[in-house]
Amino acid sequence: MAFDKKKFVARFAAEAKDHIAILNDGFLKLENNPDDMELLNLAFRSAHTIKGSSRVLSLNEISSLAHKLEDTLDALRQKKIAPSKQLFNLLFKSVDMLGSIIDKVQAGEAITIDTSKLCED
Repeated sequence: MAFDKKKFVARFAAEAKDHIAILNDGFLKLENNPDDMELLNLAFRSAHTIKGSSRVLSLNEISSLAHKLEDTLDALRQKKIAPSKQLFNLLFKSVDMLGSIIDKVQAGEAITIDTSKLCED
């Protein structure tokens, strides 16, 4: 029996969208309570799950962006970086970009990433 990647991509996309909702909700709450480690850990786990699942399916663009998001959240957890309005804007833009890429993958479209848009105000 041949490996049907489409079935796995559809399941991945559905689960990833759930994690994107968790990330967005978590970031909204963390903006007002940046020291909430439970929320931060939940967001980290969601980014980690998206990274790992996308890597298994060789969705390298998603995996790479999710890995950067995971690294940023880990730096926040370890207090290597401080929460700020600019940081949360970047986090929200990253999650929006992840969602957009996942939508493209789900639709069977080509994936392109322009990370320069993450730094625009």
